[in-house]
Amino acid sequence: MADSSAPYRKLPGRGSGVIGSTALWEGDTHLLIVKSWPSGESYRRFFFADIQAIILRRTKKRMVINIVLGCILLLYAVPLIVVMIQSPGESGWLVAGGVWAGICLFFMCVNSLLGPACTLHIQTAIQCEPLPTVRRVRRARQLLARVLPRIAAAQAEPEPAPL
Repeated sequence: MADSSAPYRKLPGRGSGVIGSTALWEGDTHLLIVKSWPSGESYRRFFFADIQAIILRRTKKRMVINIVLGCILLLYAVPLIVVMIQSPGESGWLVAGGVWAGICLFFMCVNSLLGPACTLHIQTAIQCEPLPTVRRVRRARQLLARVLPRIAAAQAEPEPAPL
């Protein structure tokens, strides 16, 4: 049976690299970035009271991915059209080219539907750390909606005691 008073709650998103992965967790007083790789893990805490800014910046990653996939699509589609016009009986080339062109088109559509790409950074007095778990604007806004009230509450000045 799971403990309902777990000290950490996983925030949406998961960053993955060539060797390792990254996850973002929310504690009562801080955010925790866990970077894992086959030989171990590293942890970085950001206390809500110490966070000076959360920087959300749109990037052109979605456009670049779509351009690369579009170029690959053209590499398969143009010879496919030429083969269809010159020798309509060559069905092997049509099927192979059509499959690869369809795969590229599918990934272009998925990439477009995921929305604009972004980077998210947490800035404190000492450092500005990227959050590799957040790569799309929609996910970043979900994260900000969940974390910003906690930051504001931690940084609110206490009311002065009555005299």
